[in-house]
Amino acid sequence: AASPDDRFQVDQDNPTILAETGFPMCIPRTAPSTTNDDPECPQANRPVYTGTDTSGITPQPALPVLGAAYTLFRMDSPADVVANTCARGTCADPRKQAPFEIGDYVTFAGNLIQDGGANGGQYISAHTIVASLGIYTQPGIDPAYVSVDVSLIGTGGLTIFGAGEAAVRTRFEGMSTDETRLIRLYGVDVNPTTGETSDREWGTVMPDPGPPGGAVRGRWRFRPPCTATVATQKACTPPPAGKFIPPTREVRAVVDGDSQFKPGTIEANPNSQVPGTASAKTAANGIYYGQYHAPIGEYIFPENVPGTPVPENNFNSIPFLAYGGYTSLTGVRAGVLDPWPSDVAPPAVVCATPTLNGAPFSVANGGSVQLSGSIPAGSSAPVTLQWTAGTTVGGTNLDGALTGASTTTPTFNASGLAAGDYNVRFTASNPCGVAFVDTTVTVAAAPKPTITPIQNQTVTAGNLVTITASSSSLPAPMWTWSQVSGPSNPTLSQTPAAATAAASSQLKFTPTVAGTYVYSVVADNANGTSSATNVTVTVTAAVPTNITLTPVEYRISKQRLIVTATSTDTTVSSMRLLPYLTESGTTFDPATLGAANLTVSLVAPGSFTVTAVGAPPPACNLGGTYATPCAQSPITVKALNAAGTVIGTSPPSKLDRIRQ
Repeated sequence: AASPDDRFQVDQDNPTILAETGFPMCIPRTAPSTTNDDPECPQANRPVYTGTDTSGITPQPALPVLGAAYTLFRMDSPADVVANTCARGTCADPRKQAPFEIGDYVTFAGNLIQDGGANGGQYISAHTIVASLGIYTQPGIDPAYVSVDVSLIGTGGLTIFGAGEAAVRTRFEGMSTDETRLIRLYGVDVNPTTGETSDREWGTVMPDPGPPGGAVRGRWRFRPPCTATVATQKACTPPPAGKFIPPTREVRAVVDGDSQFKPGTIEANPNSQVPGTASAKTAANGIYYGQYHAPIGEYIFPENVPGTPVPENNFNSIPFLAYGGYTSLTGVRAGVLDPWPSDVAPPAVVCATPTLNGAPFSVANGGSVQLSGSIPAGSSAPVTLQWTAGTTVGGTNLDGALTGASTTTPTFNASGLAAGDYNVRFTASNPCGVAFVDTTVTVAAAPKPTITPIQNQTVTAGNLVTITASSSSLPAPMWTWSQVSGPSNPTLSQTPAAATAAASSQLKFTPTVAGTYVYSVVADNANGTSSATNVTVTVTAAVPTNITLTPVEYRISKQRLIVTATSTDTTVSSMRLLPYLTESGTTFDPATLGAANLTVSLVAPGSFTVTAVGAPPPACNLGGTYATPCAQSPITVKALNAAGTVIGTSPPSKLDRIRQ
């Protein structure tokens, strides 16, 4: 970090003194000839080949000579280091840098510096040293390290027909010490007012697994177009927004799990390793592991086709030039370039500052409410919106209650939530960065359940009675039935069982005694108990079957039905022919014939002839030849007393005779 020129320092956040795989390297602060070890640059982090391959790399293509340090090996896990249970005996700690060894091949970059004094010579003040080493970390275990070697991005801005396609070309490549974990790429947006940065997701790619199924272990190549839904070493997934523009000044590569936001969202990741976030941790003498950010090395501007107008470099669509916002080493925040290198003025930056409409919100328990938010019109693109909900401020444990969470008008469903206040956050992101506003949704106590009115019934003794109660209240209630009054309790059957919550409940019983029965039902759920709903069932005495029908005759040509009905009760005053099933399959009511065509004549005490003229043929066989014997029994006659009360009935009877 100590450099004669502060503009050319070792990167304070990323390992620029590193192995080719991205693992941070160091030069011990002790003389090689001594037995002293540098605790921050331990020799154990360069394990030695002792005759048994303990490199942890299979296959091992670069086994060193006996007694030499491995140039291709895997560090131990932090847990094994702490427990001192490493397979090699001595532990290689991934939380510390690995030392350079005599014989390592390195490439370097730096400044040629003239040393002071009369005998001063020249030396290289190196800010970047890369060792030709393959140092890897344990799969799926932090810390893991990542680096970016290649970065170029197209700037878009193609407005001239036939212009070259290079402006949309984008590529990022690098290495990871954990070849099993996904690499996530981000553009680093900067707020031109505050200088704060936020990461915009660009997609994912898997590192090369190495031999035998791959080539270079840990190498990753993010080469759009990205069309995969699941990233592989050769296929990347695209940005959620579908595009990389506007281009950013910096790119960030992150090992899966360590990004600033949860994947596909702008919700803060509680395990973020991005510098400046609360959870970010360092290892290897101050390096933020799991991420690497650096300036993009090359921008591809629109290219012309020979013989056509040369397109302008579209600086006005590059936010860090058009808006400014980056802070220099001396603390000066850059503004817009002046003079501006175009005859097209840079657009005004419009931050996507979120605003809530109609907040705070309220909803009844079990109901839904539409939330509403907005951002300024013309907010600089790209814009991402995200609503979250939780039991704490900024919490996300109730995100499942939201639908349309990436719109300005999501819906919050309060089903299953107790009465109380719940927290909602509306977050918006664009090149200015991420901003949010908080509010609450008050879930009011739900009303007690209510029961739909139940219709009273009248039945004849001996018949099954079914009473159905229903409720639209949520959650579904449990039901309790009881008899309020009436003859001694018949056997009651409740479906579903009393302890079962359901939207409806049935009570069934068969009364054998005439009288008035009153039953009560209540519904109960977490919100309370409903008022009782009563239903009255009037049970009339059963009518005896004491009538014989013979003969039962139908005249086809005259459409005349003649029935002789004889009751054992000689006090019968009249007979009534009930509606019957016809041969065509319909039901006919004889009462529609009128008194002139429906007559009842006394033959003898208790015996009557019922004649219906103009009556359709009663059912016989429901098809085929209309002739006896008949399979159907459609005719029923009731006996009436002087008051018109039914005092007897016949069984359903067949036609005895069919005549023309």
